Amino acid sequence: MVPVVDLSDTDPASLGGFENQFLAVVSGRLHVPSSGLYGLRLTSDDGSLLFLDDQLVINHDGPHSAVGKSTFAWLEQRTYDLVVRWYEGGGDGVLKLEWQRPGGQWELIPTSALSHTAIWDGRTADGAKPYWIPASWGGRVGVGLPAGATIVPARPAAYYPQVAGVAALQDGKPVVLDQAKGEVVWVSAGIPPQRLITGLTDAIGLTADAWKLYALTATRLYEGTSPGRGPWTRRVVAQAPAGEQFLAGPALYNGQLLVISGRSPEAGRVLAINPANGRITERLAGLGNPLGVASGPAGVATIHRVGNSTRVRQIDTSRATWRQGGAIDLPITQTAGRTVQAAVLEDRVVLGDDYNGLWVVTPLGPGRVAYPWVDGFESTPRAVAVMHDGSLLVGSDGSQMVLPPFGLERLLATADNTLAVSAVSPRSNGLLVRFNEPVPADFAWDPSAFSVQQVRAGTAGATADGDYLPVLSATPGADGRSMFLEVPGLARSNAVMLRSNYQPLRADERTFWTRSWLVATRPLPTAAGTVRPAPNSLGVNRLSAAEARDGWKMLYAGGDLNQWRAFRGTEVPAGWRSEGGWLKQAAGGGGGDLITREQYENFEFSMDFVLTPNCNSGLMFRVNEDFEPSWSSGPEIQIADDGGQSNSTGIHSCGAMYELFPPNEQKNLRPAGYVNTFLIRMNRGHGEHFLNGVKIVDYQIGSDAWNKAVAASKFAEFPQFAASERGGLVLQDHGTVVWYRNIKVRDLGL
Repeated sequence: MVPVVDLSDTDPASLGGFENQFLAVVSGRLHVPSSGLYGLRLTSDDGSLLFLDDQLVINHDGPHSAVGKSTFAWLEQRTYDLVVRWYEGGGDGVLKLEWQRPGGQWELIPTSALSHTAIWDGRTADGAKPYWIPASWGGRVGVGLPAGATIVPARPAAYYPQVAGVAALQDGKPVVLDQAKGEVVWVSAGIPPQRLITGLTDAIGLTADAWKLYALTATRLYEGTSPGRGPWTRRVVAQAPAGEQFLAGPALYNGQLLVISGRSPEAGRVLAINPANGRITERLAGLGNPLGVASGPAGVATIHRVGNSTRVRQIDTSRATWRQGGAIDLPITQTAGRTVQAAVLEDRVVLGDDYNGLWVVTPLGPGRVAYPWVDGFESTPRAVAVMHDGSLLVGSDGSQMVLPPFGLERLLATADNTLAVSAVSPRSNGLLVRFNEPVPADFAWDPSAFSVQQVRAGTAGATADGDYLPVLSATPGADGRSMFLEVPGLARSNAVMLRSNYQPLRADERTFWTRSWLVATRPLPTAAGTVRPAPNSLGVNRLSAAEARDGWKMLYAGGDLNQWRAFRGTEVPAGWRSEGGWLKQAAGGGGGDLITREQYENFEFSMDFVLTPNCNSGLMFRVNEDFEPSWSSGPEIQIADDGGQSNSTGIHSCGAMYELFPPNEQKNLRPAGYVNTFLIRMNRGHGEHFLNGVKIVDYQIGSDAWNKAVAASKFAEFPQFAASERGGLVLQDHGTVVWYRNIKVRDLGL
């Protein structure tokens, strides 16, 4: 229990003795004495999240020093459930929660405003708990700031515009279209807002061309000017065609203003309007559920609502009548009737995610890739514009927030030494991943840092719930800033989700910023990526010189299955097959267990494996084929998904000596889609299980502890269980999909 949220690792005792590499959750109740607009400020080192009544209020995640992040929220006179999630990576650790009462100054939230239920028990098991934080998919995708970026306020204090559009004048001054007030306002942090254009009913969007402003409403396109830098005036450039309304825009393209018009929000067409004479030309018809239009030197893109997804489509402008080009669907559910103003950076489109972040899409380049780029804005981004200094002006309207509808911030580039992915491009045989700086040597050849999952498209939108496609190899590029991931099977997918959670601290304390990348793979390019053999010590599906010298033998090297056969059979079961360098256990079973042709007593066994959601399998040893099923004689090392948990320690969890001995709390299981590695050592009955380089189980067959565990298990009724000193190694067919590779064994011969 703490009286206030003001924690620091300078007092480790207050944190249970922890100083680095820990997660903490502060939970309780916040009592608001009177209704009003409160400032809330969260200061942390490293990342933190503040929730009130399960609503994310401040997103201050990611590795950073002890800096504060604040927002303003209208709080009612009542009690809120309060949760702060905080992690500390290395170095200093700080967590502080403050508020600013209406008309007051910033202060720690006092003890009088905090409380906690007396019945909650937050105890956990003793010992350190390693963890693997999976990149998420669906709803929220990732949190925090990307490499080389920071968010700064761009609105005056106590000014809360419901932003429908943003733009920049020729001198770089930001302007905002406030939908609620129907006015265009020049804004700057610390300076009262200046009204430029007023009286805009049903305002939709805004753009600028030098010193001219163009504001779109449902019925009219207005031009605002300031002759001689005097008072602003407005004129009507064009009216919506008869029977139609303007639905989205405007966007400036080749001296024309692009808008979307239609008889209903469900169907529209792209119109080009000459700002000098108001002449309207239809460029493209047949747009379904249009939300916005974006333009830049690389071309034009339209944005649509498709079920629970948002579609960004390239527009081919090479002819007088434009045509729809390639598209990619994003897992973003846009609010019905809400337009989107996107910005174009080179060949990338930047748009809001209808929560509190931005996505980047590349429909205008040679490949179609999308990824969540940044979040943590104070409200729901609706409009994005590129400023003259290269920063992004991001305006929010609060459509998905419990807070008042406001938000205006700038996303700035900063000097940063964080490694980050800058682009992903499909190739015929895999994915080319580019980085913002040289790739670390311990990462360059490592395919286990990534997972690839097929994305299925349906009427409800795109979902990443298809098959996993294991990454066979990783090859660093000659430029030192790229990696090619060899991924067999891309041709079967319209799109894939590439994820990575490689999170090492570099020698110079740089970290790897990762997210998820949605990659459109159809049509798949014909160009192939370059695959080179890894250094001998890093090879996959082959022995290193040292391993060969020490007596290791490949049981599966990515090709044939000559070292295996069916349990109690002579041939390889049909349910097992070699695919792209992996031994795949097919869904639905039908093959039966797979057993080695040779038998082993004392041995070391190693393999890589990739789990799929909710999968279940196992590795058994000393299996005697005089008895069936295989597990009735052979002890089993469990292989299972564990429901996505990284350190489950049950007797049926992954890595356990099934039913007998659970893993210890050093277990760190990587989630479905990622590569894990087992090393199993059996020496004169002494068993050791290593998962990803860490020993998690230790036992002695025949010991008192072993006999007691067997007597209390289902194996008590099988006198043949663990009775054979020598037997085959078995991969279990349990009817679910698991992938294996790099399977090798060393007979200790003791």
